[in-house]
Parts: sequence; structure tokens; C-alpha cells
Amino acid sequence: MTNQYRKIKKHIILSVMIKINKFVVFLILTTSFLIVVSSAFAIPPEDSILKVGFYPLKGFFEYDENGVEYGYGVDVLEEISRHCPCEFEYVRIFEWDD
Repeated sequence: MTNQYRKIKKHIILSVMIKINKFVVFLILTTSFLIVVSSAFAIPPEDSILKVGFYPLKGFFEYDENGVEYGYGVDVLEEISRHCPCEFEYVRIFEWDD
């Protein structure tokens, strides 16, 4: 083989490898994108109610005079429910052992 032939062969092999690498990267990025998009449009179950143990702690979990829950913890959970398709049901806990 001549030196010129080796250079051409090497150039062809490198260009094919570069194209294959670009294609593999393209497939990985496309697959990742499709996974993210499909999960964003996933339909949540109808009954996505999460039960939360509600142990009264001053300022965090409290009841008003009508028995309605309020406090910092309730505010955080309400903000979460605005961004995800779920609701929280508070289950009163009277002692830590419950």
C-alpha cells in the first residue's frame, strides 16, 4: 500500500466514525427529550389524594376555631398541590406513636 492510499483510508474511517458518533448523540438527546416531554403530559390518576399525618405544632400545623387546618406546613402542601396533580387529606394524629 502506498502512503497516499493509507491517508485516504484513514480519512474515510475517521469521517465515518464521526458521523456514527453524531448519530448516537442525536439518538440519545432525542430519546431524553421524548422521555421528558412524555412525562410532562402524563395523565395522573383520578384519585391522587395523599394522606398527611397532622400532628398539631404551633405555627406549623394548627386548627382554627372551626377545625380547619392552617399553618406553615399547610401552606407548603397547598403550594405543592398547585404544581402537581394531587390533593392532601389531613389525618389528625393525637400522639407521636399513632
